[in-house]
Amino acid sequence: DEVHAYYEVIINDVHQCIDTPIQLQIKKLVKLNNAYQQATANEAFFDEAKIRWPLKLRKWQSGDSMTVLGMKHRKKISDILIDLKVDVWTKEKTYVLIDAGGNILWLIGYRVSDLCKVTDSSNSLLHIQIGTAE
Repeated sequence: DEVHAYYEVIINDVHQCIDTPIQLQIKKLVKLNNAYQQATANEAFFDEAKIRWPLKLRKWQSGDSMTVLGMKHRKKISDILIDLKVDVWTKEKTYVLIDAGGNILWLIGYRVSDLCKVTDSSNSLLHIQIGTAE
């Protein structure tokens, strides 16, 4: 609907729960394990030290692009969604998580950015999950 077309949620810090327009759980993990290597489509892990706050949640927009994890070059969100064969109705309900520098960190439910990727030298992780915590 039109109301949510330009709707943005500002996320100021960790341990925040977002209920609308989609549900997100944000947690800081200080104990590193290899869970991030088996991340599902419903979750993303980031190197917390590389995050530029505040984060912003909004619907993706025409012209948005990101550097997908493992890639060297930026790719348009529209092209990523086409490559993934995402239908037009689902596309309209797809959100992005953006850092303070305007960089897309997560095409939510689909692709994580290379910018804040977790490496062996990461000390603390940000774990963001779609939905409510069980």
